[in-house]
Amino acid sequence: MVINADIVLLNDVMAAMRKVHESFRHWVVTAARWDMPEDFPYSFEREMWAGRGHREHEATIREFVRTHGTLHTYGGVDFWAWNNDDRTPVPLVKETVPPFSYGRGKYDNWLTHEIIASGLREIVDASEAVTAVHVAHSYSHVVESAFTKNAAGLAGKSFWSTRVNSSWELFANIHLAHTHGTYANQKGTPLHVPVKLMNCLEASANFLCLQRRLRPAVCSCEYSSSVAASQTDPKLSAKQQQWTCGSVASTNVTDYTINPIPHTANSSSSSSSSSSAGTGNPANSSSSSSPSSSPVGLPHTMEQLLPVLARRVPDGQGGELQVVTLVAVTAGYAEMLMSFVCRLRSLGLASNLLVAALDEDLYRFAFTQGLPVYYEQASEEVKHMRASECGYGSQCFRHFTKLKSRSVLKVLKAGYSVLWTDVDIVWFTDPLPDLLSYGSGTLPIQSNEPDANLPGTGVRRINSGFYFARADQKTVEAFEAITAHAAATKLSEQPSFYDVLCGEAGELVAAGREECVWKNGLRTVFLDRARYPNGAVHGLWEQKDVSRACAKVGCSILHNNWISGREEKMRRFLMNDMWHYDAERHMCVWEWHGKVPPLVRHGGDGIGRVETSEGAGGAMQRKRVRKQASAAAL
Repeated sequence: MVINADIVLLNDVMAAMRKVHESFRHWVVTAARWDMPEDFPYSFEREMWAGRGHREHEATIREFVRTHGTLHTYGGVDFWAWNNDDRTPVPLVKETVPPFSYGRGKYDNWLTHEIIASGLREIVDASEAVTAVHVAHSYSHVVESAFTKNAAGLAGKSFWSTRVNSSWELFANIHLAHTHGTYANQKGTPLHVPVKLMNCLEASANFLCLQRRLRPAVCSCEYSSSVAASQTDPKLSAKQQQWTCGSVASTNVTDYTINPIPHTANSSSSSSSSSSAGTGNPANSSSSSSPSSSPVGLPHTMEQLLPVLARRVPDGQGGELQVVTLVAVTAGYAEMLMSFVCRLRSLGLASNLLVAALDEDLYRFAFTQGLPVYYEQASEEVKHMRASECGYGSQCFRHFTKLKSRSVLKVLKAGYSVLWTDVDIVWFTDPLPDLLSYGSGTLPIQSNEPDANLPGTGVRRINSGFYFARADQKTVEAFEAITAHAAATKLSEQPSFYDVLCGEAGELVAAGREECVWKNGLRTVFLDRARYPNGAVHGLWEQKDVSRACAKVGCSILHNNWISGREEKMRRFLMNDMWHYDAERHMCVWEWHGKVPPLVRHGGDGIGRVETSEGAGGAMQRKRVRKQASAAAL
């Protein structure tokens, strides 16, 4: 069963499922809920689940709900219950379920419609037989709960809207509903379900009967004659002199196109709040709006997201820093981004993650995945280059890498410190406390030196894939110099880090220390390669159990570099059980799933497919079944 957390099912749901189970081999039960006001006079804990007599109390509650409540018939669906047959398992739907934001509209209608359209199971509307109670409530708990503030996967206490309607989540859900499967506006309500479960008509009957609807949803007033009140009870329109059974909102897929680029200030300010859900530019999307009182506007911008996501930490000098974890990728690395995000979620470290999209396709992908993402508009300069054609080391590749440090510089100038990480890095622990310990005036950064016996400060041995940049004047000046140096070369951005911070020949390396000192006094500290290893040092990736080997040397992170190309990186992740995203199902992979998922790259970039298969003795073995010519985007 899947059920919304604010729904209470009374015991009559068991009788309903027994009846349906006796009648059909593969089935799904759903129902409209009963809405009750906030001053609902009963406590479910006290009246139903506190000792003897609970059945009598439940009967009292059921009677009260059905005589004083309103059957919610506009389309909201709050639970689905179904049976599982291990001998002949049958899915609910033929379509892959998109990554909806649950509780924000359309996902329930989409799922109900696709169950009906797939025809794999008999779906039954039990609205008249099941008492599903919903008591009106506020959404203050979304902001106030410790879970929202700290839990894995939630992008900060205000990124997820506290209002159920005017929100970016609803916009995304409508977009997903209209672009996946066969859903059309206002389908997928309980009234569209072809079979209805109800009390039998005989007055003395104390059992349930099934009825097949020949024309489902032809009458939205269908429930009105059998319940005390419903949302779609017929009303006489004096103006039109006709009876109506409620009204429904119309959504057009063309109104829910994901636009990565913000409108101008004038167009943004002219949009009305009434149309905010459909334009992609709500009136409250101005960067001056308060993130604590308004949902994040569309499209997401860096300026909007920073104050919402930033993690406040002591700066070691009596003040505090506002820190974001920043990544920047193109669409070619979409699945690797999600695997990285899933890993952070499993560690409870995703709450301050900010994604800079280096092309429009990545923005659209990340937005529909529910990530706090903005489009790096400097990408417009290289928009003519196809990211899928940017092979590793190509001139195109180098142009895109230079956008990373430019993104960091913008965040620093906005007053936010940056924990920069590439998405091909595995995190094992939270690195921020250790990085903060280096103090102000420092730039802790990873070394790319593969030989553990040599200093990490060798010429051009900076790895710009992992570092912590404080939002102070010295660091800003250094990044201005780095971006200017990178813009004047035909190389990627990484050599510019070393040439600026340590000197082209290493002349700024401090004697006897793993650091360089720049002209303004900024100390670039090369991180310990046992705790922050690159992809070659200590031979960690060659170990039979990479995670255990990392734990032995005390890794905080492990970089999957010193290997060419995206496909090889992904293969290495997969072979070492470090891939955490199921691209086919748009889901994170958790240990309790018990199986490594297939990796499927989406999009027309000619990327191959990696699948899983069972080996001898049940051990999971991975093999590449197809590899087409493809090029890494970044």
